Amino acid sequence: MNKKILFILVLLISALMVILLVLRVKGAVLFVSLALLVNFILTLQLSRGALASQEDHIADLKFKLNDLLNELGKDNVDPQLLEDMYVKSIKLFQTLVTDKETGTVNEKHFKSLFQNEINRSVRYNKTFSLLLIKILNHKEFKEGLNYLLKKVASVIKGFMRDVDVLGRYRDENLILLLPETGIKGANTVGERIITYSKNIRDEQGNPFNLLLSIGISVCPINGKNVDVLINASEKNIANADRLGGNQVIFNAE
Repeated sequence: MNKKILFILVLLISALMVILLVLRVKGAVLFVSLALLVNFILTLQLSRGALASQEDHIADLKFKLNDLLNELGKDNVDPQLLEDMYVKSIKLFQTLVTDKETGTVNEKHFKSLFQNEINRSVRYNKTFSLLLIKILNHKEFKEGLNYLLKKVASVIKGFMRDVDVLGRYRDENLILLLPETGIKGANTVGERIITYSKNIRDEQGNPFNLLLSIGISVCPINGKNVDVLINASEKNIANADRLGGNQVIFNAE
């Protein structure tokens, strides 16, 4: 949804809440109004960049709503009601933007964050990298692709930074956004993913010996467009496939 529309909706819902408070309307109507306001504020936050922790979102939402309620002299709102609302709103939005099979950001939300990073890169002349990650030999294992992608995602989450964004792309791939990271740093991350993934084991403790193909693209070297950068990573991943896997490939063309 367009940011301008979201801002308008927030203003309208805020105005509605003020009217309800002034008229001392209690019960379900007030609760629904507050819940809607929380959801739209969170939508705006999610549209700006990578997902913060649940604790950060709850703290920020508490500050915004409690400050508003204090200014309006509304001191009889049940604190536990607000607490439950914060947590439920966070969980709802996490569900909407998360791939349930791998626990990573879903493709739609990832592309939104990706576009935001491109905009930031262009505005402030910053470099960032994109890694596309594929399990070349996943069909050899009975556990299935979803299980293996989740394992690899868990490995990546173990060392990725808070500003990095890990998502799922076109079912068979993971995709990793590395803000303010050039080709040298991206290549180091790619090699680390391959090395650490060698420790992934099945339930009996046997190593899977996964073969990973990783294609890198860098903004602005490969372009300044979502599709262009993804296509560059896809071409590099195809070259990694041809080399037999466990390869990290970057091409400036």
